[in-house]
Amino acid sequence: MKSLEICPVCKSQLINREYKIQICNVCGYWTIKGTARLDPAMIFT
Repeated sequence: MKSLEICPVCKSQLINREYKIQICNVCGYWTIKGTARLDPAMIFT
């Protein structure tokens, strides 16, 4: 299963944590390993 290497919000390195969670220490973005959350990337018009 592939995982994200770079945070899609602030472009810093994502860290793998327990329970298959990846988290960014800079902005707090988190995702389950192998997926990507869309809410930070959504544009509301």
